[in-house]
Amino acid sequence: MNPPALLIDLQVQTPVLSLTVRAQWAQPAIVAVTGQTGAGKTTLLRAVVGLDPKAKGTVAVGSELWLNTSTRLSRPVHLRDVGYVPQHSDLFPHLSVRANVTFALGSKSGAENTPEFAAMTEALLLDPLWQRPVATLSGGERQRVALARALARRPRLLVLDEPLAAVDPELRARILRYLQATWRDQVVMCLYVSHDEAELAQVAQQHWTLHNGCLTEGA
Repeated sequence: MNPPALLIDLQVQTPVLSLTVRAQWAQPAIVAVTGQTGAGKTTLLRAVVGLDPKAKGTVAVGSELWLNTSTRLSRPVHLRDVGYVPQHSDLFPHLSVRANVTFALGSKSGAENTPEFAAMTEALLLDPLWQRPVATLSGGERQRVALARALARRPRLLVLDEPLAAVDPELRARILRYLQATWRDQVVMCLYVSHDEAELAQVAQQHWTLHNGCLTEGA
């Protein structure tokens, strides 16, 4: 039997909330994670990515075990095959847009010259921004760069926390169409948080809700 595409069995305790999340997905899917403000959506995503050192339990992507606190295993964030877009895009402020995006390519020589990379930069309208310093970008522009950096990795898991909240509606629709086409061609697991129900309805294949510290299937 093949391992699940994603397994989460986490306990996260903060001063304001307690999460006990147990869920798994047999096949890769785009999973919308919804919930009221303060429900813990961002806390959950950070724990999955590996940014919460106090998180306990297990996280596995396919056959790769990223976290198992019972055996004191915690794979560092940079060794997890994940593309993460936080609410406030965590870009390198001293680098250009191009340098931020290509940083994600690591040692993948030639990846910047592929048709897939060109299609991504075109869909996100990055060409006019390519040489600009990140510090000069608007909020929506920064989100597009952060999304490009996450996608450029071609990771096994994408974790997107309000990735298009600051992008104008017309461009957002363009990007969502690109994401739909990309996810049809690439088998990838994705956790997608957004307060925009229309956005989630367009891209998500499954809907899960975080409520009272638990994640359950269904909107």
